Amino acid sequence: MNRPGDVDRFLADLSATAELLEATCSEVRAIGYFETLADLPLEIVLAALVAVRKHWKISRVLPTPGEIRELALGSVEDRGLLAWQRVWQALDEVGTYRSVDFGDPAIHGVLEQMGEWHQAWRWERLSERELGFVRRDFCQLYRLWSPAQRTPAYLSGQHEIQNALTRGAWTRGVEPELVVYRVGPDGIVEQRALPGGQSPLPVASPEAAESKEHP
Repeated sequence: MNRPGDVDRFLADLSATAELLEATCSEVRAIGYFETLADLPLEIVLAALVAVRKHWKISRVLPTPGEIRELALGSVEDRGLLAWQRVWQALDEVGTYRSVDFGDPAIHGVLEQMGEWHQAWRWERLSERELGFVRRDFCQLYRLWSPAQRTPAYLSGQHEIQNALTRGAWTRGVEPELVVYRVGPDGIVEQRALPGGQSPLPVASPEAAESKEHP
């Protein structure tokens, strides 16, 4: 949780949770919760708070940060499968022509290792057996991912990459605005525009870019 607005969204959700539980949560305590959970992606923390509001059995008592963390993370296997489900949902709802931000560095790192987001459309054409192997590899890489690995802030789609390749050849018109689709556990959260339109990932050669187009 390190993006602008994350702290406000978290504190608002934590306050709503405390209100429903009739629990006391001072501003100082709420900031302590945020600092303790700040290493986690905001979406999974908010999802954990939703689970608290639905299933927490102890009234007037707010779960500790450790308990919220356990709800947010689950088992390693569970996290990998949930991450895979988010990617598969984004393939359906967003598509690889668009740039995306999952808000989870591990997903970004795994997709980068597996051929990058703009190539992931190929998975939709695999047989069920072949897709099972891809899912297995994704979950294993997700389990092994380390926070020490560098990952891009978002993943470039085919449109952004193609625009970067042809930018020098433009003779008229206005440079297209780069739109990044923010994808949370429940689908698209927002769209945001970034200035400059520069890709955070290495730009492929023109020959490679041609091969990325759907046959």
